[in-house]
Amino acid sequence: MRYMVVLSLLLMACGQAPSGADRAAAMLKVYKHDGAVQCQSKGEEAAVMARQLTDQGIAVQCAQKARDGRMHSMVCGRPSDSINVFAIRAEDLDKAESLGFDSVDTLDGYSDQACTP
Repeated sequence: MRYMVVLSLLLMACGQAPSGADRAAAMLKVYKHDGAVQCQSKGEEAAVMARQLTDQGIAVQCAQKARDGRMHSMVCGRPSDSINVFAIRAEDLDKAESLGFDSVDTLDGYSDQACTP
């Protein structure tokens, strides 16, 4: 019985929300479509788009190209599935959203890739 109580306490401790300091240090990924058009343009580079965030005081840990994971018709002149993804502090999410970025968690088919600085 004692074993079950200890195990339950350990499991509850593991599931606790992060402390204030941990929350501030938590990173998440946001994205924005890069404006690429099929058969016409490659879209904005991730490093260039990152300046939209850094100019507003949002630290970008890394930036990368990715695919949004959604189905797109393959037609010249239509938007592509190309997005730019940025790792930022979780506390900056609201500010990033006000600039037109969204959390990658809103993309149903997105497959996360390691983001290297």
